Amino acid sequence: AGSVTNGQTVRIRVTASPVPATATSAVITVGGVTGLFSVTSGNGVPTAPTAVTASAGFAAIRVTFGPPANTGGATVTGYSATCSSSNGGVTVTKTVGAAATSVQLAGLSIGRLYTCTANAISTVGTGAASTPSNAIKPFDLMQILNLVLE
Repeated sequence: AGSVTNGQTVRIRVTASPVPATATSAVITVGGVTGLFSVTSGNGVPTAPTAVTASAGFAAIRVTFGPPANTGGATVTGYSATCSSSNGGVTVTKTVGAAATSVQLAGLSIGRLYTCTANAISTVGTGAASTPSNAIKPFDLMQILNLVLE
C-alpha cells in the first residue's frame, strides 16, 4: 500500500514458473492506469522418453521409445540409448536423430542380462534417462541354429 506520484519509478517483480516455457503474468493498476506484465521461463531440457522397451537380436538389442512428454520448450534434436549389463556385459551407447523411434545397439555380450535407457537431446541439452527397459539377453546365432537342428 502506498501512493505513487507522477514521474515516480515503480518496480514490479513477476516471478517465472519453475516449469520451463510457462508464462506467468500480473496485472497492475496504478492511478487508473492498468499494465500487464508477463515473464516466460527459459527453455529447459526435455523430460525422459516414454514407453522404453528392448528386444533381443544377435549380439544386439533394439531399444524402442516414444517422445518425451515435455520438450522443455526446446527442439528435440536426437535421442541416445544406453544398454548396461547387470552381470558383466559391456555397456554400449548410441545416438540417433530426432525422427527416430528406435535404435539398435550392437556389440553386446551374448548371454548377459541387459536393461536399457533412453534420453532425449535438445538444443538446450540432454534430458534425464528414462525408466529402464525390460531385462533381456542378446542371443547367439549358433544357439538358435543348434536348437533348430536338434
